Amino acid sequence: MRGKQIEIPDEEIFELREKRMTYKQIAEYFINQGIDISIMTISNRCKKIYARKGKEQPTVKRGRKERIADEQKEKIYELREKGMTYKEIIEYFKNNGIQISSSTIKNTCKKIYEEKGKEQPNLTKRIKKISDEEIYELREQGMTQREVAEYYKKQGIEVSDKTIYRRCKIIYKEKGKKQQRVIKPRKKTTYEKISDDEIYELREQEMTQKEIAQYFTNQGKIISEATICKRCKKIYEKNGKKQPTGKKGRKRKMTDEQNEKIYELREQGLMYRKIEEYFCDKGIKISRATIYNICKRRYDEKGKNQPNSRIKNKQTTTSENTAWEELRKLEARKRELIAKKLSSENLLGKAKQLATEKGIKGDDR
Repeated sequence: MRGKQIEIPDEEIFELREKRMTYKQIAEYFINQGIDISIMTISNRCKKIYARKGKEQPTVKRGRKERIADEQKEKIYELREKGMTYKEIIEYFKNNGIQISSSTIKNTCKKIYEEKGKEQPNLTKRIKKISDEEIYELREQGMTQREVAEYYKKQGIEVSDKTIYRRCKIIYKEKGKKQQRVIKPRKKTTYEKISDDEIYELREQEMTQKEIAQYFTNQGKIISEATICKRCKKIYEKNGKKQPTGKKGRKRKMTDEQNEKIYELREQGLMYRKIEEYFCDKGIKISRATIYNICKRRYDEKGKNQPNSRIKNKQTTTSENTAWEELRKLEARKRELIAKKLSSENLLGKAKQLATEKGIKGDDR
């Protein structure tokens, strides 16, 4: 929605301009009051107002000059001594997360060399150190412009890949040849590292594509829901099967105690698979999808992020692994003893029943 079109008095513009406000600041001042006016209009109005008054417009104070630390000045001098151009020095600082303008670099270099009573290096000599034939040979070996630049940097010759690019353009033009295009093998993206079997297993558990994407994202494998949809389609077409309809049976009712145990195990850094195994060992069948949903709900309620199981598992010591195996063995032994006890009680019951039928008292046996 555009602001109101209101005629602004010349005196008001004049007063703001006298306060050394820029055209942009004056325009923003009026826009904030709901008055629509462009920077160009302010500029034209100011010219006319000051021409009529026979006055010159005030000079607008710019921001403070960039302050360069002593160690940065030393680095600028060091890079300049290596024969780097202003542009290359700017690029160097930019790659290290420091923004410095070309004028600041230029003025700093000028001041440093004046203080040292030295002349700045002749950059044309540096470029001549690298022969055209050498660059041509390296390019013909299949090296990219960046790799050629890196090759010279390792030899102590500072040269940017842009400079190599320009040199190559001239060299190949003189030779009447076309530069070969270097195609490097593409790195595998995160989602390509996820196997079809993993996706298939989760989909068979009736997890939705969204849930599967979230499941892998929680493990640090970033993958979109759309990619999961495409992968699922290909996997099921390949297997000649139909994807699960997504119709769920009755949701398993988990007790508060079980929910708390799932949260406790997840806090210890256990993966959903390990939690599923833990309950399976106790004779409780619970799907990984259910564990995932419970964890998601509990962590959302607490406003916390789930632990990175991969990192946790890498950090798990041998003693912790041994303790986990011992716990599983104890649980298995416990189930075995309970089964034996039930079997014994069953046999004892049958014996008593048989004794009763024969008219023999239990105490006389």
